[in-house]
Amino acid sequence: MSMKERILFLLPLPPPLHGASSVSESIMNSERINASFHCRYTNIATSRDCREIGVFHPRSIMHKLMRFLTALIIVFRQLVVFRPHKCYMAITCHGPGFLKDAPFALLARAFGCKLILHHHNKGMQGCSHHLLYRILLKAVYRNATVILLSPRLYDDVADIVDKKSIRICPNGI
Repeated sequence: MSMKERILFLLPLPPPLHGASSVSESIMNSERINASFHCRYTNIATSRDCREIGVFHPRSIMHKLMRFLTALIIVFRQLVVFRPHKCYMAITCHGPGFLKDAPFALLARAFGCKLILHHHNKGMQGCSHHLLYRILLKAVYRNATVILLSPRLYDDVADIVDKKSIRICPNGI
């Protein structure tokens, strides 16, 4: 009898409801995925309302920081107890969202998980020339499988991600 592969899913789950959280919720509720793999799901979203997205006033920052730290502790515990083979992550590839997502990916990598990084946006090319981002991008994306919504989006990640690591999943699952 074969053991199912263990996958830890790090997802932005609603609320708030937007494209990436809708896809994440579909993944979490997929009978096919849940029947094929032994899955655990962790919500890594730090905003709980669309009005909080991109807002950086002190109260909002404190709430987001607490949600981030809580999620990081939950992910650490999942990595220790669940011991996943792979970690699927809906990742933001630029800006403050990437700086928030990178520690989750690096933590999973430190535990030996194969990373599957699903892009629901673009913008990596615009920040990949900044030293901090370039170092973090290379560390996060090294040997990872990257899912893009279209082959036309490859140019955005070409400086960091090798073409053989790309998979295409056109706006769906």
